[in-house]
Amino acid sequence: MTGLVLDGPDRGRVIYYDTDECGPPTVMREPDFWAWYDRWTREVIAGYDDEEMYFGLYLDGKPQELMELYDGTTDVQTRIEIVESCYKFQELPSRQQTYFKKACDSEQDPKLRMVLIKMLSHFHVPGMEEQIGVLWDFGAYPEAISVICHSGGWAVKEAWWPRVLERMSTLQGEAFQDACSIFFILNDYPEIHAGLLKDQLYRTDLDQNDKSVLFHRLSELNGREEVLDYFLDYLPDERNHERAEYMTLIYAIWVTKSIQDPRLERIWVSLLDKFRTTQDAQDDYEGSQMHLKDDCCLGASHPFGVICSNLMNCLDRFGLDYRGGWKLLMDDGQWADWKREHGFES
Repeated sequence: MTGLVLDGPDRGRVIYYDTDECGPPTVMREPDFWAWYDRWTREVIAGYDDEEMYFGLYLDGKPQELMELYDGTTDVQTRIEIVESCYKFQELPSRQQTYFKKACDSEQDPKLRMVLIKMLSHFHVPGMEEQIGVLWDFGAYPEAISVICHSGGWAVKEAWWPRVLERMSTLQGEAFQDACSIFFILNDYPEIHAGLLKDQLYRTDLDQNDKSVLFHRLSELNGREEVLDYFLDYLPDERNHERAEYMTLIYAIWVTKSIQDPRLERIWVSLLDKFRTTQDAQDDYEGSQMHLKDDCCLGASHPFGVICSNLMNCLDRFGLDYRGGWKLLMDDGQWADWKREHGFES
């Protein structure tokens, strides 16, 4: 959302904020609304990227002015901000391309060099692919992988994925997530399959975000049967059933969806037995029975209800439509009959 501060030391300034209050608001650089609006008008007329969610996050200035700002400072963080401000341009003029490419060739700070390579790659400046090797030789693996993931084309990803795989066990955080995304992007390549990432599943040094991304990317790869043993242990583990873990559990369910294995089906049913009795499931069941415009209903939105909905998809909603699947799941008698009929009751 875009807001205007009405009181306090920042009175009159424009802010960007999230309605769910998941983080502090971002205060725009301009001292008041008029200055912010004046800049917006200038940049729209100039044809810059005027997307609402990005406007104002970059530095003000034309390509020539940003180049002069870069030349006038040696502070790495300031230079990074200047380089990232170039993304607002539709095109980077040839003079600035030449200037920033020369700066990139001589830059020794790996983070700033990465930012320069990504920006120049974005504007398709020739010679940037060779710079990935320079970063790699620096030992700046996260920076190189970030360029491969976000700026490198298909040929770059195809050429580099084996070396990325070799480094994966040393990566965490954003670098690890970028590496996972490279395999996700290449998921149609015959050489890419889930088994390549099997070792990553057993790492104990990955946080919840890393594990969620790993699961999510695995769910899109071929050969998911190669990692089935891990998920046969992971899915029933009570430690993974907490509300804070629910997205990771959903991604784990996605990895196993459509794999034909009776052991999996029993796990899916046991998880439904557990989560169908929660208040979340009850709330999402009620939404599923509504009849809105064009006979639509509310989809699942509560954590444990979303888990139930995904598990129902794994079991093809028991052969019913969405409403009917929820109705069967919430009816103790129908649910017990269905389990007996399909051999899930001893």
